[in-house]
Amino acid sequence: RRGTGDSSAPDYGYDLARLSQDILQVLDTLNIENPILVGHSIASEELSYIGAHFPERVAGLVYFDAAYDRTIAHKELRDVEASLPSTPPPTPDEFNSYQSAQRYAERIGAARNIPEGEILASYDFATGANKLVSKYLDAIGAAVVKPDYENITVPALGIFAVPTSADSLMEVWYDGNDPALQETLREKFKLENAFKLEQIRLFDQNIADSEVVILDDAAHWIFLSNEQDVLNAIDDFAVRVGMNPAQRSNPDSR
Repeated sequence: RRGTGDSSAPDYGYDLARLSQDILQVLDTLNIENPILVGHSIASEELSYIGAHFPERVAGLVYFDAAYDRTIAHKELRDVEASLPSTPPPTPDEFNSYQSAQRYAERIGAARNIPEGEILASYDFATGANKLVSKYLDAIGAAVVKPDYENITVPALGIFAVPTSADSLMEVWYDGNDPALQETLREKFKLENAFKLEQIRLFDQNIADSEVVILDDAAHWIFLSNEQDVLNAIDDFAVRVGMNPAQRSNPDSR
């Protein structure tokens, strides 16, 4: 997106309509017609907007643990999450190279769950400084809207990471023997599981041509923690919308 990584960071254009037009302009520039658009997390905002307003431009939409209504302020869940121990911060030398960043990921138990692109876009290895500019991230976050599922007429696949127990929410830096922490995790599981299942129901019920895949205890970076499951789901979806799955591995077809 504009404002992140090596993209330009103008002081304007972070509303959903403009961000979606950025995507359409990239498709035009690269002469890509009727792709399956795939988005992770908050990228669902652009996916849903394009699917509802420009269905003729895409063959389908794939949401990677993304199809959630972010206009809902789930204060109770946020309060519970805020009471849990924070992620250990990196040491000064853990973001001066991609290899050192990988070591940090291993230290916090997320060795395969932080995408390379996320690290490269977020950190300046020459200084170890975080490159993300909160001003632009805040602007993108402020642009979220209620998803217009009812007006999405193209096929849509939602792949969701859903916890199955409080134990699945245990992080390596937590004290697993702490009864208070165990109770907090049980509360978080109850709230998060109920929220996600309701969001899945709304996605499946309100999009005319929807498909849902639930991956138990997957990480939020679902395409890393459950890579083969995700690839299989995309291939099946591509066949259903009339696209050759082999295109996803052909750089000239992307």
